[in-house]
Amino acid sequence: MRAHFRRGTHETTGQSPPAFTPSGDGLPSIALVGLEPSPAARVVDALGRRLQSPARPEVLPVAGPSTVDAMGRRLYPRGMACLFCRIVAGEIPAEIIRADAATVAFLDVTPLADGHVLVVPREHATRVEDLSPEAARGLFDAVHQLAGPLRTALGAEGTTIGINDGVCTGQTVPHVHVHIVPRRSGDGAGSIHSMFPQGRHADIAIVATRIRAGIGLP
Repeated sequence: MRAHFRRGTHETTGQSPPAFTPSGDGLPSIALVGLEPSPAARVVDALGRRLQSPARPEVLPVAGPSTVDAMGRRLYPRGMACLFCRIVAGEIPAEIIRADAATVAFLDVTPLADGHVLVVPREHATRVEDLSPEAARGLFDAVHQLAGPLRTALGAEGTTIGINDGVCTGQTVPHVHVHIVPRRSGDGAGSIHSMFPQGRHADIAIVATRIRAGIGLP
């Protein structure tokens, strides 16, 4: 999913609102997340005199997970700069189709097909292996419950279900999410196998031995 989201009635693509600074991959990041100026940090006044800066601006509480400082800048706890965390928290609108204690499912705003759904855990985790066992179970339970009804509701013949796990795979939002994409015969998209070129590969027995050793099996 690209950094493309709705903020109120304004639709933004690849550009962050004034309160944010864009990160290298176009995702919104909060300029003041984790801000903790060094005690030795200094500023210079209009007369060139060096002044000791305050340790931290005054923070005023507001509703929701964010706070606003004395200059009106919005601050977020660590992790809340994540686009999907903010959708889960209700700070960014989305077409939510299902939510429970562990997950939220909503429509991708740049869909590969009508009904392209993203299922995300409420728990922030960048990769699948970073999820707690409870969050992982909840995530795949939600996918299991959604796949059939989604296909039926849209008259699709099947679904492609997948996860981009890591930047090299095309993951652009660093929060685990499962894609459920409705499919039809002749839709022009291929199978997962069509993503990779055919070629020579290592002996599967050798590969299997390395994997078993990596997960602690004989």
